[in-house]
Amino acid sequence: MKVRFSDAFPELIEFDVELNPVPVQDKQGKDVIVTWKMYDGFNANHTFWTDSNALEMQERHFQKTHYQFKMIDEMPGLHFNDIAGNYYPVDYAIAMRDFSNGSNLQVTVMNDRA
Repeated sequence: MKVRFSDAFPELIEFDVELNPVPVQDKQGKDVIVTWKMYDGFNANHTFWTDSNALEMQERHFQKTHYQFKMIDEMPGLHFNDIAGNYYPVDYAIAMRDFSNGSNLQVTVMNDRA
């Protein structure tokens, strides 16, 4: 991962996340996930926005706040809707706002491909 700070806009930080090749020889579908953690009391109030087919930003809410993740072979009674309920396609951007103490901080992650 590369991190760049903008000289022209000091509030902007740019991350380049480079991904190793995803093996596709097994012809199984794959999901690529990047996990971000916000510190310093950032409170998104379980709310975020994603683009809707690159047309407009849609307000979203986390379905559940925590999971105990287990490998798939250890979950015979798993209901996939429990996990899939927090996955959204992101064609263009995903954004979170800080709702703590009147903050006007927003974090937007923009990707170069869906």
